[in-house]
Amino acid sequence: MSTCNLAVQPRRSGLFQLDLATGSLEEVDVGCADGLVVSGVGICADESRIYHLSITAQGFATCLSVLDRESLELLAVQTLPEVLDGHSIARLGDDLFVVSTGRDEIVAYEMQESRATNPRVVWSPTGSRADTHHLNSVAVADGEVVCSGFGWKEHDSWRTAKNGYVYNLTRGETTLEGLQQPHSTAWWKGRLYYCNSQQGTVNADGEVVTRVPGYSRGLAFASDGTMYAASSVSRHPAPGADAAFGNPDDPGPLTGRCAILEYLQDEERASREMSVGQALEIYDLYLR
Repeated sequence: MSTCNLAVQPRRSGLFQLDLATGSLEEVDVGCADGLVVSGVGICADESRIYHLSITAQGFATCLSVLDRESLELLAVQTLPEVLDGHSIARLGDDLFVVSTGRDEIVAYEMQESRATNPRVVWSPTGSRADTHHLNSVAVADGEVVCSGFGWKEHDSWRTAKNGYVYNLTRGETTLEGLQQPHSTAWWKGRLYYCNSQQGTVNADGEVVTRVPGYSRGLAFASDGTMYAASSVSRHPAPGADAAFGNPDDPGPLTGRCAILEYLQDEERASREMSVGQALEIYDLYLR
């Protein structure tokens, strides 16, 4: 799992391995050059490698780490200067897709062994090269590339962005809209899942599947259909406002729990909750 927003206390890694049988948590070396990271912001894998994004404490650069899928041995690490404030990665064929949130762009790299090369911008909702839509998730859905974004905010705070969406890059069309801070797009058994994060829900094709005890962000599926969803500590707005979750830096009381919840196939209620005591926020999950 990627843990994010560690700026108050940067760590050597934002990537952790949670043993589902014992609940033990182990830090995974991501090899960032300056030794400290402030966020882990995305995981994906292919047949032999795991890819992880970090934001470094020095210069807030986006760093790509490539690890062996079985042993988690660090194979390669590089900074991605074309990406500003990276959020999420996905692998399809020879390409690695990276969200450049700070520039409203999806950047594709050609993977040569463990090296990302030949970057190119494959989509932007605005061309602004600024964070105006807060793109944040990219995934492969039935062989097509999809991403999520908050959309325009009405005022200074992202809390005022009320028309989040999922966009299909391959088809060039919006799949879902009217969402509240969507994250973690995922394809499973013919359905498009995502976290409607501000509402603390996991949705599939626009319908609520379940709720988590905090800001929902991070999804993974086991081969038997078990779903793992992550919950992060967040903030509720001041009394009298709606009950939506907000960024931990927003005003309002701190609430919710940082945990991973396990949902057995077709079950709406979690069969168990695994607390993640070393973090307040989870960004992404990958099941190995």
